Amino acid sequence: MKIIITESQMKMVVENSQKPTRITDVLINMWDKQTKEDGYPTFDEDVLRYFGIDEWTDINDYAEFFNDYIGGEEKTMKIIDKLSINNFSTKDFPERLVGGYDFDWRITNVYVRDGFYNVECEVSEGGSVTLMDGRYMTLEEALADDEVGYEIEFEVSDVIRDCLNSLIRPRTGIMVNVYYVEI
Repeated sequence: MKIIITESQMKMVVENSQKPTRITDVLINMWDKQTKEDGYPTFDEDVLRYFGIDEWTDINDYAEFFNDYIGGEEKTMKIIDKLSINNFSTKDFPERLVGGYDFDWRITNVYVRDGFYNVECEVSEGGSVTLMDGRYMTLEEALADDEVGYEIEFEVSDVIRDCLNSLIRPRTGIMVNVYYVEI
């Protein structure tokens, strides 16, 4: 049996065979292009939303897919280790991540347990916080305060987690847990 197609139909077949049809194929092509242009690919949840992927579980599946694409745990740990040599400051991050906090910290340990990336950090002396009621306190004073001390301790950990994830998630697809913070 012979199938006869026109030249324009043949051109359409050739064009469509060169275009990726699955979202994963599109993502891989995009990441390959980013790697050629920037030296590394970037995981971007907004791109997934563009494709209609907005369920948290689906986004995490694609994040895991991205992590496998870049080289999995071994490459992820190299990226995190490279970041670990830095000292960080809340001043270097958007206010939406840090709120009224002003402090510096460093990563002291990173490890994987049960598939989760855990980070331990140490906050430098001299930090401060401006509370919702407008009071300004040093971190030391805020942590010792009977009313807000317990909450401040958790918020410092959350600020560090959010800041680190703003750096780590786009490069690896994973999110870290801040397991311990020495203040």
